[in-house]
Amino acid sequence: MDHIPDVDYVRNQLAVIPEFKPEISHVQTFHIPEGVQIQVGPVGPQTSGGKLYPGGGSQIQILNYEDRAKLVPVGQPRMIHSKKCGV
Repeated sequence: MDHIPDVDYVRNQLAVIPEFKPEISHVQTFHIPEGVQIQVGPVGPQTSGGKLYPGGGSQIQILNYEDRAKLVPVGQPRMIHSKKCGV
């Protein structure tokens, strides 16, 4: 799936608006076991506070909510920063 380089990517390409997630600090990769039904597609746009978050990145939807418990983290969470931080 997409490489998530920074918070700006999460906000814009993944359209994660502040109401969904006020603080974004890291990303985590997960292994999806065989048999878990998923749907893959583009992220749609969101609007919040008069600002457009365009979307366009990739998303995976776990179709059976209970299957989320079957996901296995791969490695440690990876810290991400805003482009404004210069880090």
